[in-house]
Amino acid sequence: MNADAARGCLYMIPGPLHETALQCIPAEVSEVLQRVDFFYVEKATTVRRFIRKLLPDINLEKKVWMEINKHESTSLEPLRQWLLDGAEVGLLSEAGCPGIADPGQRLVAEAHRLGARVVPLTGPSAVLLALMASGMNGQQFRFCGYLPVETRQRRQAISALERRLQDTGETQIFIETPYRNQRLLQALIQQLSPATWLCVAAELTAPQAWIHSAPISEWKTTAWPDLHKKPAVFLIGYPAQ
Repeated sequence: MNADAARGCLYMIPGPLHETALQCIPAEVSEVLQRVDFFYVEKATTVRRFIRKLLPDINLEKKVWMEINKHESTSLEPLRQWLLDGAEVGLLSEAGCPGIADPGQRLVAEAHRLGARVVPLTGPSAVLLALMASGMNGQQFRFCGYLPVETRQRRQAISALERRLQDTGETQIFIETPYRNQRLLQALIQQLSPATWLCVAAELTAPQAWIHSAPISEWKTTAWPDLHKKPAVFLIGYPAQ
């Protein structure tokens, strides 16, 4: 079904990667936030706080907030009604770009099924910023999301990622829940081959952002950063030649 202006529009709205990095949010986002009245978010309180910092004079009382649950399907009916009525709806990420390692894909798919417009807005993406800063292959890369938590399964996943890197040359990108970052970093340094490069990009866009990209042999001889509860992206690959 082709997009129909009468069917409304779903805006995919990025949020800052760090609460102080409002300079990374384009003016277009501010304009859409002021105009749109219906929003899907993960946590309404967090999003409202961000919007108030970005737009101190905005009136949030008339806005309608739908929190996305784990299954998303229970949130579809209001979306259908709003879009069929021709309304503009916002899908707003708490950090980074919605739909990338973020809930909301079912909402986007439903908007397409209804023939509504889907408009992704420009904003910060931790995955792409980390890849840009890694010095690794930016032509072929693969985002793998979260690795398994259980130790044996995580070891198998790391081995599979390194084999894929060796077979294809694709940079392998993945993330972890911040409070488990240190354990994942330790596992990567212990398990990966000495010649494999590891990049860790933590707290991107924040004043204290930290990025280090080096072979595992070097990681083994240097002090590790404290990544506990700090948002980070992990990449393994080879340095660009």
